[in-house]
Amino acid sequence: MAFINLEDLYGTMEVVVFPRVLEKYKSLIKEDQIVLIKGKISIRGDEDVSLIASEVKSIDDDSEFSSQKSTYNGGYGRADNYSRQVLSGTGKRSL
Repeated sequence: MAFINLEDLYGTMEVVVFPRVLEKYKSLIKEDQIVLIKGKISIRGDEDVSLIASEVKSIDDDSEFSSQKSTYNGGYGRADNYSRQVLSGTGKRSL
């Protein structure tokens, strides 16, 4: 599982990537890698909004996301240093 801070021109958003999705797309989730993320918005009480990732693809990938209905296409952004630590196993967190 990974917790990624996705950043674009408008701000940052936490993205939660569950193990199955992480395994499938881990080659794309790297520090400063520009990606497109598809997922569902999660809002818990007064906490910040987060995105639960279901698909990740490179900004250079011209293919469409799967046809499954999505609450939000997260746009693009860059993964931060903490994301790299989670992927390397040095910054583990759990829900």
